[in-house]
Amino acid sequence: MPKSKLFSRTFSTVVITVCLSGLIVYGFTIPWMEQRFIHNAEQHARGTLDTTYELIQNRYQELKYYEDTLIDAKKRELVRSIEQVNAYINQLKRRVSARLVSEQQAHELLKDFVRTTTYGNHDYFWLLNLDGEIIAHPDARFNEMQIRQLNSKDAQETLSNITARAKAEGHGFYHYSWQRLDKSERAEKISYYRLIPDWNLVLGTGVYMDDIQSDIETRKITLVNNLRNFILQTRIGQTGYMYVFNSQQEMVIHPNNQLEGRNVAQMLNPMTGNPLAQDIIDASITLEKKLIYKWDKLDDKGNFGYEKIAWVDYFPGFDWYLSTSVYVDELKAEASELTERIILVTLFLLTTALVAAYMYLKRLTNPVIQLAEDARRITQGDLTVSSQIQRSDEIGILANAFNIMVNKLRGQIEALETRVEARTQELSGMVHNLEKRNHDIELLNELSQLVQSCESLDDLYQTVQKQLLRLFNHDSGLLLMLDSQGHLIPRLHWRIESTDSAFSRSECWAMRRSETHTEDGINAPACSCALAQSENITLCIPLKTRDQILGLLHIRVSAEQCGVANATSSMEVRRCSDQTLKDRKRLGEAVAKILALAIANIQLRENLKRESVMDALTGLQNRRYFNELIPRELARADRKQSQISLLMLDVDHFKNVNDQFGHSVGDELLTQLGQLLRNHIRKEDVACRYGGEEFVIIMPDSDLKDASVRANEIRLAVADNLIARDLSSGRSRAVTISIGVSVYPIHGTTPDRLLNAADTALYQAKHEGRNKVCCAPAPDNIRPIQSPAKPK
Repeated sequence: MPKSKLFSRTFSTVVITVCLSGLIVYGFTIPWMEQRFIHNAEQHARGTLDTTYELIQNRYQELKYYEDTLIDAKKRELVRSIEQVNAYINQLKRRVSARLVSEQQAHELLKDFVRTTTYGNHDYFWLLNLDGEIIAHPDARFNEMQIRQLNSKDAQETLSNITARAKAEGHGFYHYSWQRLDKSERAEKISYYRLIPDWNLVLGTGVYMDDIQSDIETRKITLVNNLRNFILQTRIGQTGYMYVFNSQQEMVIHPNNQLEGRNVAQMLNPMTGNPLAQDIIDASITLEKKLIYKWDKLDDKGNFGYEKIAWVDYFPGFDWYLSTSVYVDELKAEASELTERIILVTLFLLTTALVAAYMYLKRLTNPVIQLAEDARRITQGDLTVSSQIQRSDEIGILANAFNIMVNKLRGQIEALETRVEARTQELSGMVHNLEKRNHDIELLNELSQLVQSCESLDDLYQTVQKQLLRLFNHDSGLLLMLDSQGHLIPRLHWRIESTDSAFSRSECWAMRRSETHTEDGINAPACSCALAQSENITLCIPLKTRDQILGLLHIRVSAEQCGVANATSSMEVRRCSDQTLKDRKRLGEAVAKILALAIANIQLRENLKRESVMDALTGLQNRRYFNELIPRELARADRKQSQISLLMLDVDHFKNVNDQFGHSVGDELLTQLGQLLRNHIRKEDVACRYGGEEFVIIMPDSDLKDASVRANEIRLAVADNLIARDLSSGRSRAVTISIGVSVYPIHGTTPDRLLNAADTALYQAKHEGRNKVCCAPAPDNIRPIQSPAKPK
């Protein structure tokens, strides 16, 4: 077998890799292992420090819990003391009620009791009134003294706060500083106060915090002794140890008994010249909380050339710095010993790996080389090659698969050529269909954009007709819309004769089923509508929105589209491929969806525009419409040099109708009035509901005489025909209206002046008794125009 490049390159790579691995192990791993060993030692030291820190923290929490418990006990003692005095006060109150002593005498007895009673470690009671006066105090200087007369502002503020809290809360605790009875210095104190509301007094007593702190210090000393035993037993490495000092650099715990209790500020760091304790304190606020410095050894005193590491942590509860220290060379010695052992093991493993790699590569590459030679022959066109490798591993599976692949390749090459030719023809047809569909999509997008810009249905019909000719370039059809009676009315047509015949929606299967109906005369049921009477295949597609059907799109598929352009019978014309019908149906439904949406939008805009100027209750135009119309009518009258009359009318006593019969009867009355006004005005007149029960009528080309006559006719019609009637109770009352008349340009040349003139005339009619017609005067007075009222 020729020399293998694969084996040579692979084995060379393995040798180089093994050698580089050895160098990497020596150059990187060994120093890393040394650093890791030192790091682990540091972690051990740090873990020991953390354990000690947690121990101190637990003991501190125990001490704090003891302190809180002691304070709570003192507070309960204060409450009991106040309750005892309060019992004495209640006894005095009973004696006052029994008239054994007067209230003044009872107050004096209470004062004497407070001034002379002490308990505990010179603890005492005191008594204030709510007017800011110290009533009783063991210190004679404070008796009968106003709080504002105290020399200390802190004392004034303390007693004032206690008085204010007693007023608001009744009782409670208060922390402050005060001097002892037997001393001049001030000390922290906690007092309990209680309001005596019957006598407007505040009774209190307290305890000094230093009495509590003495017990706590005793517990702390016991804690330090227990920690000393634990710390002195802790060792880091061979000679490392742990110690504790405070922020004043006083040694609290140290293995060297001579250092405990001493200030070690004079012990300097040879590297910085600063006190070593201060450098350790500064290291406690760094990220690593570690200090590296040089120090001497027990067997080499005075030689400060030995590197040492100290780890430190600060416990603020006791103001303690916990530190461990160890010599660096102790850590490195253990790391060096471990490193030598690792190097020997690594060399043995690398040598073994090279031998094993050589043997394995020989077995692996020989069959691969043989497969490579077989593959080279196949690339030269020799498909008779067959691999002779017989193995049970993955290479044997690969050789077997190689033989199967060669056999299949021979058969697939021939089949592939046949399939490529057939697929090419199929793709050509698909490309043609895709181009047709893309063309339809472009036309649909253009149709959608055009119909969305149409402002009316007539505009839409003209636009759609041109687009349908392009979309259905061989077909013909109609667009029909539903009217209010449910009949389908033709609106546009293309390539078909126009028809004016309408038919009911129930005559068409598409309208009845709300889905596309295909009429082919073979499978689908025949439609009874006039549109179905055709020799062509027809599609009836409803124009649907989400909640209604607007119309129908009728398409007659041409014989040319069906591929039967030379058909001799109607049955042949009706035969069409499924794909052609699917394409026509898809296109027609897309057009129907676009048209339905556009028509619905136009109808919605027209309805909104109509409703925005229509009063829903009366069916008349609303005030908005009036405000838009009157300026245009005045301008038109000005151009024609003609007059316009304005009638403003109001229902008399309409509020009484609502109060007597209810608003439903009032609304019905306004509805009837709106219908009456529509029946009694000219076609060119416009009646509007101005607001509430007020109405206005614009009468173009009408002078004052015509307007007055028309107004009186309306008034009489209302009096004759309108009655407010409550059907539930059977009660009723006659209804009348008052009308004011003004004329342009006699009474005003602007809408506001003309409206104000009619309004003034209306109120004049109201003032003269209602059921009247009054005309706005030219100069000053308002003249009523009215025929005699009919008897009611």
